[in-house]
Amino acid sequence: ASLFSLYLIYFAGSFGWIVEFLRERHIGGESAFWANQAISFNLNPPFAISLVIIIALFHILFNLSDSSRFRNISLAILLAGSLIGFKSYGAILVLAAFLLTGLLKRNWSYLIIFAGAILVSLLIFLPNFDLTSTLLVFAPFWFIHSMIDSPDRVGWVRLSLAREVGITTHNWFKFILAEALSLAIFIAGNLGLRIISLISLIKIKNIIKDEKILFIFIFALLSFMIPILFIQSGNPWNTIQFSYYGIYIAALVSGVVLSKVLKLPKYILVPVILIILILAPINSLVTANGYFGKTPHAFISSKELAGLQFLSGQPDGVVLTYPYDNKLKQKLSEPWPLLVYDSTAYVSALSQKAVYLEDEPQNQILLTDYKKRLVASKDFSLKPISEEVKFLLENNIKYVYLPKIFNVRLDESTKLIKNIFENEEVVIYKLNI
Repeated sequence: ASLFSLYLIYFAGSFGWIVEFLRERHIGGESAFWANQAISFNLNPPFAISLVIIIALFHILFNLSDSSRFRNISLAILLAGSLIGFKSYGAILVLAAFLLTGLLKRNWSYLIIFAGAILVSLLIFLPNFDLTSTLLVFAPFWFIHSMIDSPDRVGWVRLSLAREVGITTHNWFKFILAEALSLAIFIAGNLGLRIISLISLIKIKNIIKDEKILFIFIFALLSFMIPILFIQSGNPWNTIQFSYYGIYIAALVSGVVLSKVLKLPKYILVPVILIILILAPINSLVTANGYFGKTPHAFISSKELAGLQFLSGQPDGVVLTYPYDNKLKQKLSEPWPLLVYDSTAYVSALSQKAVYLEDEPQNQILLTDYKKRLVASKDFSLKPISEEVKFLLENNIKYVYLPKIFNVRLDESTKLIKNIFENEEVVIYKLNI
């Protein structure tokens, strides 16, 4: 069972390869049903760390009956409470699972862990979050509808039309049938071969009877229910990351289910194992090939790196750089310069300086009021020199980092803004006050 589980945890993918083959006659489609798969999970370090914490929690729960009960409860509180500092999605699932399991089984240990973990979570969360912001928005089937409707995902036009016709003609049977089929595609597609984990639900009475198994079941169930019903404010597709935890649990359970085939006769056993070994990792292998190809997706040139290294050697100060322009990506071919590939925090990371605005996707996730800075960054170079200096002073900006691809220069007619570095790709200015 453990070998099957381990194989599926690391190598199993979605059924997206079927969609892509039917549509485009080649294999791939890792996220055709929205969720990234195991091959990409560890590209998300906060998720990887949160998974280690959650696995540790599972081990603690299976040892709560030991003599060191107080120590285990205290450790569970610290782990569950600190989880929100690494991955809020995992924290929400763990806290909800502790609460619901504690209430359903009237288990005071789980409720104590929930109460303690909530307090620790609030101490971490509240200082870093604007309480006036909304984290989740109720939007049932947003992922499912967009999956069916979008031509770069499943793109099943007839099913989309059936749903719309059902609504407009009040043919509720057609509407419900279309929605049910779409939901089944969403779940089965994302699980891939791990769909065999659902066979374990035959023993639902045993699952409900044991509070430890019930905790894991509720944890996995919520991981799919939340993205089915909610999207994230500011960056709607990000909520799909809840499902990554459920996919992990499904891989574990699938290994247990598959272990039963070992009792089959060899002439049946060998083909079954071969099917599992071949079908499970199909789109994961395609994705991995993209990671390990000879040509990278993005790069930093030696000229730009020289500018960033020069900046890292300057005294501390806030850096202003030109905001990300997605139109550049359409004009250039792969591999792209990193500043063209996506909005990232590469200037801050490589210059070791605070930056006025970078990494717009993370700002969307954190619900910061970054759009004012975005507009100000774009308009900065259009201002008269006196207003430029005023803007830099008001925002404590000491350096202006400008890759020449943006074709922007600052006015150096006064001594207030000084060019301190320039090569073929980068120019760096310093506020000389």
